[in-house]
Amino acid sequence: MLLVTLLKILAIGLTVGAAGHLFVARHQQVPWWSTALFGIGAAFLGTVVASALGVPDDHPFHGVRVALQAVCAVLGVALAILLSRRGGRARPGGLRGRPGRRAGRAPR
Repeated sequence: MLLVTLLKILAIGLTVGAAGHLFVARHQQVPWWSTALFGIGAAFLGTVVASALGVPDDHPFHGVRVALQAVCAVLGVALAILLSRRGGRARPGGLRGRPGRRAGRAPR
């Protein structure tokens, strides 16, 4: 049963992560691995929430459990997209530039 649960988590997380990347994140420069990891992690969180709520795991495809995993995965992918928007802005100095220099300016 544990193997089936892990496979469901992977399948749901990767599917939602790929869909989020194809439909939204691709246009906002979000890496595919970010949406996949957040989707898988959030689907795992959905499994934990379903277990805490007492949803039975007696059938491999229990509708409520799968729905909770999918909803959490969608929220996780949305979080990945929001976090990548914030982290994508150029900062003075940046990771490659020297401290104190502004990006885009020519040295005097």
